Amino acid sequence: MDFTAVVMAAGPGSRMTHLTTQYPKALLPIGNFPMVYYPINMLERHGFQEAIVIVCETYKDEIRRVLKERCNVTMKLDFVGIPDTEDWGTADSLRHVREKISSSNVLVVGCDLLTDLNLMPAFNIFRKHDASVVVLLSKLQENKDLPIPEKVCFGTDEAGERLLWCKAIVDRSGDAVFSHRQMMKYPYVRLRTTLTDCHLYLMKKWVVDYISFNKDCKKMTSLRSEVIPHIVMKQFPSRKRLKRSRASWKKEPADGEPDLAARVAALSLCDLPDIYAFAESSAWRKINHQTNQMAKAMSSSGDGSDLDEELMSDDPIQCYVYIQDSGFCACTNTINTYCEANRQISRMLDTLVPATKGKGLVHPTATIQEKSQIGPDCIVAEGVTVGEKVSVKKSVIGRKCVISDKCKIANSIIMDEVVIGESCQVINTIISSGSQVAEKCELNNSIIGQSMTVAPMSKFTYEVITDVDRMMEV
Repeated sequence: MDFTAVVMAAGPGSRMTHLTTQYPKALLPIGNFPMVYYPINMLERHGFQEAIVIVCETYKDEIRRVLKERCNVTMKLDFVGIPDTEDWGTADSLRHVREKISSSNVLVVGCDLLTDLNLMPAFNIFRKHDASVVVLLSKLQENKDLPIPEKVCFGTDEAGERLLWCKAIVDRSGDAVFSHRQMMKYPYVRLRTTLTDCHLYLMKKWVVDYISFNKDCKKMTSLRSEVIPHIVMKQFPSRKRLKRSRASWKKEPADGEPDLAARVAALSLCDLPDIYAFAESSAWRKINHQTNQMAKAMSSSGDGSDLDEELMSDDPIQCYVYIQDSGFCACTNTINTYCEANRQISRMLDTLVPATKGKGLVHPTATIQEKSQIGPDCIVAEGVTVGEKVSVKKSVIGRKCVISDKCKIANSIIMDEVVIGESCQVINTIISSGSQVAEKCELNNSIIGQSMTVAPMSKFTYEVITDVDRMMEV
C-alpha cells in the first residue's frame, strides 16, 4: 500500500490517570492483549507490513518486548520514542516522525481504537476523490449510559461523504459559518452530533509537511481538535485567493528539483508558502512532467499558462468521512469506555484477533478447581490459579493471578499478578497489576492502583486506592 502507517501510542491517558500514573496507557490490558496490539493487528490484517509506533521513551523497550513476546507481531515496527519531559500531542508526534514517512499518503491511528471495521471502503473514498483527509467516524453507541467526552459536531454533504465542517461543541462560539463557494457547491449541509471520531485518519503527506513548516500550525498540538478542523476550514478558497497563491509559488517542479517541503525548510517564517501551495505542489507532482511539457509545446497559448490553470483544481483541499454504521467500534480513552471494551472483548476476540479463533477464552495453563464456576463470557489468561467455590462472571483475569477460595468476582478487570485472598467480593472493580487484596474484602465500583495492598476485611465503594488515596469521580 502507498501508505505509511503511524500508530500513536505515547498518550499519557489524561482521562484515565487512575490507571496510567504508573503504567503506560498503551499496555493496559484488554482481554489477553495490551491495548496497542489491536490497532497493530488491524493494520496487519489489511496487508500492512510495517508501521511506525510512537511511544514514550521510558516505555519503548517494554512495549517492544510485550508485543514481541506475548503478541507474536510479524509486522516490522519502527518504535520512535518521544521525550518524557515534553507534553506532546498527536500533531507534535507526527511532526517528530515526518522524515520517516516515505510514502505520499499517511494512515494515523490511535492505540485506543478497537474495531472490526474493514478499512477498504475508507481507502476507496480516499483514492476515488484524491482526498486530502479522510476521517473515520462511528455512529455506534455500545452503551447509551456511557458519557461521550468532548462531543463534536460534524457537517457533511447530503451523501454523508464530504466533510464540510467540524468543531467540538464546547469550543463552538456563535453559528457555523460557510463560505459562498461552499454553499454554492453544497447548499445542503447535514450537521450531526451523534458521530464519534474514531482517531483514525487517512491523509496526504503534504498535510504533515504543512503542519511542520507553517508558523501558525506549529502551535497546534492535537490532530483531532486542531489540525483536522483547520484543514476542513481551508476548503473552498475563492478563485482570487488561489490565483494569488499560484502567482507566489511555482507549481511545476523542474527536473531534479526537490519537493516543496524540502525547498521551504531553509526559508524564514515570513516567506513560507500557504496551505494551497502545499496542496497544489503535491497534486502537481503527480502529473507526468514530460507529458505536461509536450502538452505545452502543442498548445497554441504559447507558454501554456492557461493550460496550467485548467489542470489545477479549484478545490485543492478535499476532506471526506467514512462512517461506520455496523459492527464493533470502541475508543478506549476513558475509564468507562475501557471497562466497556473489556466487557465486550470476550465475544469480539475471535473477530479482532483471528489467530485466537477456536482456542477458547480460558488458557490451558490456568488451574481451576472443580467446584469453581467461570462464566462463558470471561477471559482467563495463562498461569492463573483459581481456588475452590469461586464464581467469576463477565470479567477478565490477567496473567499469573491467584484467586483464593470462596471469592466472588463480577464485571471486573483483574490485571497481571494480582493476589486476592479468601472470601473476597469484587464487583465492577479494576485491580491493577501486582496488587494484593487480603481476605474478606468487599470492593464495589472502585479502582485499586498498581502494586497496592488492601488490608483484610476492607470495604470500598466508589473509591480509588492508589499511593494518594482519593474518592473517584463518578
